[in-house]
Amino acid sequence: HPCVDWYFEDTKTMYSVLVQPGRGQQFVAQHLTSFEDVLENLTLIRAAYTSLSDPNGARCDIPWEDWRKMILDVALGDPCRGTVIAFKSKNLKNLGLMVVFDDSESMSKRRLFIYAGYSNGLYKGAPTAAMEYVITWAKENDFVAIGANSRRLSGAATRLFRKQLGFRPVAMLFERKIT
Repeated sequence: HPCVDWYFEDTKTMYSVLVQPGRGQQFVAQHLTSFEDVLENLTLIRAAYTSLSDPNGARCDIPWEDWRKMILDVALGDPCRGTVIAFKSKNLKNLGLMVVFDDSESMSKRRLFIYAGYSNGLYKGAPTAAMEYVITWAKENDFVAIGANSRRLSGAATRLFRKQLGFRPVAMLFERKIT
């Protein structure tokens, strides 16, 4: 599979995204592929968890232990099936984190799912830049679509996903608690 050839060579990739005509903003995309990588980025992983589990707009309702195990499972798992990406400035200051994994129903139509995306707000273009990087990574690894969901049912979330990140709605998700 193509991802195996390049994935282990260098887990830190300098990436540049155009933020204004003629001006590029450089950042580093680091794939967390070892226990040491996860430990090195624990502050960022905890900040992402804290933000995503905020009770005022919870997007992630799992306990810290489950979040930590999920990060380790994806980071240490098959690199062709998913990855944890830490986004950093060119000076290696934390900007954000994205957790993506294979959510395909068939191998001929591989679908990448964004489980979690977090930006610390220090870089205004972080969501767009991270999405562009993930699209590039997905293409290199033979994915044909990217999915995401949001627990925030608001106009701001809809605008972010549709206008800024290029998603379109394809389903409605319903849940019923079992009592």
